[in-house]
Amino acid sequence: MADAVADTLDSGRHLLVQAGTGTGKSLGYLAPALIRLTQRPADRILIATATLALQSQLANNDIPAALDAVEQVSGKRPTFAILKGRTNYACLLRVRDQAGDDQAALIPASDLVAAIKAAPAATPESALGAEVLALREWAEREDNVGGLADRDDAPSHTERGWQQVSIPVRECLGVQRCPHGSSCFVERSRDVARAADLVVTNHALLAINAMHGGTALPEHSAAIIDEAHELVSRVTGAASAELSPQTVERVGRRALTFLEDDLALELLESADALRAALDASPLQRVEDPDSAFVAACSVVRNVTRQVVSALAGGDDKQEPEKRQAAAAVKEVFDIAERMAALGARDVVWVAERERSGREARVAPLSVSDLMRRSVFAERTTVLTSATLKLGGDFDRVATSVGLRT
Repeated sequence: MADAVADTLDSGRHLLVQAGTGTGKSLGYLAPALIRLTQRPADRILIATATLALQSQLANNDIPAALDAVEQVSGKRPTFAILKGRTNYACLLRVRDQAGDDQAALIPASDLVAAIKAAPAATPESALGAEVLALREWAEREDNVGGLADRDDAPSHTERGWQQVSIPVRECLGVQRCPHGSSCFVERSRDVARAADLVVTNHALLAINAMHGGTALPEHSAAIIDEAHELVSRVTGAASAELSPQTVERVGRRALTFLEDDLALELLESADALRAALDASPLQRVEDPDSAFVAACSVVRNVTRQVVSALAGGDDKQEPEKRQAAAAVKEVFDIAERMAALGARDVVWVAERERSGREARVAPLSVSDLMRRSVFAERTTVLTSATLKLGGDFDRVATSVGLRT
């Protein structure tokens, strides 16, 4: 395997390689990758995994061991970094200036429709409050020592608590506009990755990089995709979206303060229209452009378009909450527009969660074109896993990921 990976890196071609669990697969690609980096220091190689468990194993065990061996042989020691998605790092804007939108979610939408003025914020539970306080203190310590505020290093916390100190991609103000941009943990992690020879990331960030023109990851000359049997599902997941009445209500609450009453009411009522359409729809794929569901998505799309326009402009540094509210509404607009279109490359369906009820989902029918254009056409790629072959060959996998048309 090591010889095959080395030959692939030298030739610039692509490689599918299967190696069973426990055979030292990671060292089979790490050794030739690191040796190449000692010979070509201007190169950078990316490793993408599906799971955090393998990412942790690589960072804490396999890569240090491989680096020790390479250093003994060559006298050189390439550097490496771990790069994760934005929500895996604390956000100083949330830590210092905002409480997140969790408190607003405690106010029933019916109360907001009845009294459109924002209600006083609910007091969070003492346990959640203590948890968030501990996370904020930890994030401040990380900032003081130049750390990255990686979630894996944070004090014990719940998902709800972490949401109070992190921020979704869409709501980020950007390093230039954010009052804490010069200390941004995400930017620090990217700087560390840009300075490293070997970068370990995940399939989802690889997909986001492909979808957004290569802006999520540092430039690299080759990519090694481990756990490649999960690549299609992870990329599909990154390119998928969900829309529920609760989501529309939540973004409506966030935008409430910045809107005229009539428009705010329209936004909240569009959630009711979506709920009624979902309740009346069968739990299956949506294919009828004249269905009540598509009509409801069109209502949400039209109202959110007006809200985005109403929230445009202003001084971002003085009104970060307004810009974040606009970004949250824009995300709902994008999803509703995509669902209402019933595009030929998408599949839209109605699903149900046990606790939260019905929602709509949209996903690409195939990610092979995306991977072919934005991953394989750009650089040498090695795909490896313990279970890549189907029916004795790699044909189906090669087609599904875009290596074969």
